[in-house]
Amino acid sequence: MEIESVDGYLLPVGTDVQKSQSSFEIMKKDKHESNFFPIEGRADTKMNEILPEVLSPYFLLDGEYLEKFWDDLSRVKIGVEQISQLNLLALASEHLSDFKTSIPKIGSRNIDSLTTEINTLEYWELSCDENGDITRSKEMRYNYDPAVHKNENYHISGTPRIKELDQDIARMKTRLTEISHAFASSNIQIVEELNSQEQELKKQFEEGEPKLKDYKKRFIDSQIHNGPILFLRRAFQTTVDKVDALRIKGDLPYDAKMIFTQDLLELNKCICHSDLTSKLDAKNKETNQFRKNVEDVRDQMENDRGLDYALDMANYFKNLILNDTEQFSSDNFEKMEDGYGKIKKKIKTISDELGEVRRKLQNVGVADVDELTKDHKYVLNTVTDSLKMIDAIKRKIATNHQKIGELRIKQNKLMKQDVRAKKIAFEQNIWLRVSDIMDNALSSVKEEIRSQVQEKTFQIFIESMYKKKTWDRFTIDENYSAELYDADYMATLGSLSAGEKLFLALSFISALKDITGYKFPLVIDTPLGRVSARPRYLLSQALPKFLPDEQVLFLATDTEFISPLTDWDKDDPNGEGLPEISFAQLLEKSIKMNYWSIRHAIDSETATIQNYIPSWEKNNVTG
Repeated sequence: MEIESVDGYLLPVGTDVQKSQSSFEIMKKDKHESNFFPIEGRADTKMNEILPEVLSPYFLLDGEYLEKFWDDLSRVKIGVEQISQLNLLALASEHLSDFKTSIPKIGSRNIDSLTTEINTLEYWELSCDENGDITRSKEMRYNYDPAVHKNENYHISGTPRIKELDQDIARMKTRLTEISHAFASSNIQIVEELNSQEQELKKQFEEGEPKLKDYKKRFIDSQIHNGPILFLRRAFQTTVDKVDALRIKGDLPYDAKMIFTQDLLELNKCICHSDLTSKLDAKNKETNQFRKNVEDVRDQMENDRGLDYALDMANYFKNLILNDTEQFSSDNFEKMEDGYGKIKKKIKTISDELGEVRRKLQNVGVADVDELTKDHKYVLNTVTDSLKMIDAIKRKIATNHQKIGELRIKQNKLMKQDVRAKKIAFEQNIWLRVSDIMDNALSSVKEEIRSQVQEKTFQIFIESMYKKKTWDRFTIDENYSAELYDADYMATLGSLSAGEKLFLALSFISALKDITGYKFPLVIDTPLGRVSARPRYLLSQALPKFLPDEQVLFLATDTEFISPLTDWDKDDPNGEGLPEISFAQLLEKSIKMNYWSIRHAIDSETATIQNYIPSWEKNNVTG
């Protein structure tokens, strides 16, 4: 395809350029001129001259952009620095810093060694290598986004790394707010309660299962061990009766009788006063018949000694079952069965409840909540790590500054001894002083503008805000992180409604224009689509007040702009009698309005722009 230049545009050969049917022109007025003159050149050149692309988001606005304005707090920094042209001071300061650190080597080993050491320390603060070239780490930026980040990786050290970490911490905080909102819409309270119930029921089940097994074992063991005893109760009773008869008769217990008999033999005297002294004949046979009778009784009892176990057995069975058969049955069967049944029922109930809780967790989307919880933990940990790194870098910078000061003192002493070095030292000291002056000026102006913008933003927001809430303050810190605090000193920026975010964004942009004096028409596309009657009314009062002498172009639908505000019911509960007229009519009370109608032809990419007369003006003309 061949290309040719047609009226300043590079177009395919043979293309005709239709002449504009509009008288619209971009014009400017130079200093000390009283009239405006057309800007020469192509349209994009003209636009870039009067509104650099980097500033366009602050003047070419739409409702959706305004609602999401606070999602990326880097917009605050760009707005404050670029619109107030602080970026020019910042660039000058950086340029002077380059002169301050670029000390040439002069051929003196001692001086050059100190110079190298100073440069190394200063380069570290600037995230540069030994040659002064910018270096980056292998660590990727948090949630890297090419639309937000110029580079994929962090600077390796120093203040550039701190700035990047500060920017990403602001984005992390925004993400934490998003997660909080996601939690609020994900039944997190129900999930947390169900999780708590699950943990408690799981604990009860795990503790109860061993008890159930123990009860079951004891119950079965009791059946096996005590069942036969109950069935043999009558046989035991018969045996015990016989043993008792022998005991009562005196035949039992044999052990006691044997001891008694042996004692008589040793005493050589019976209880009947018979003499039991042993009298042996030549053949060693007992001739004392009384003693012989006692010895025979003793020897006979030795053979019957085993019958004493029957007495022990009788006593055991008496204590076990025979003395109170009902208690035996209760303890070993009824109570055991009842205890086993109760714990079995309890464990089953716990198991059923645990299953029900887990089913509920599945129904409320516990997986999504788990992901949110993991993401929340990750972001919090990343914030903590980033803050620790910032602190470590700042401490090292402070240490380096102290060391640089000591090295410069040594360096100056040596350079005063060398003519060429003395000249370089003199020039270097000048750059140091100029750089310090520029840094102080930049810091002072930045602080002044930042403070003024935050105060003006809050003033406009409070006076134009439509909801009956109490806010304490709006802040922009030195790293340009913005926050809105309520009366309880709680951060609320992340939890503002869409309408509140829109009003705060308009307040910020209005404050920027007021404080910096930057002049350019505001172009606002469909800002009122999600805003009801009362906030529209308040916005109509705020715009003329806080954007005086400013040109504002509204691109709006008829329902947004020229239809009467009729939905007062929800915004006017006290019946204050707010006007049921259009947003445009409300603006007309304070500022001059011009109207154009933009109509798109069906199935066409072209649009027709023509003058438009609202209905109320038609009525005035007719009247």
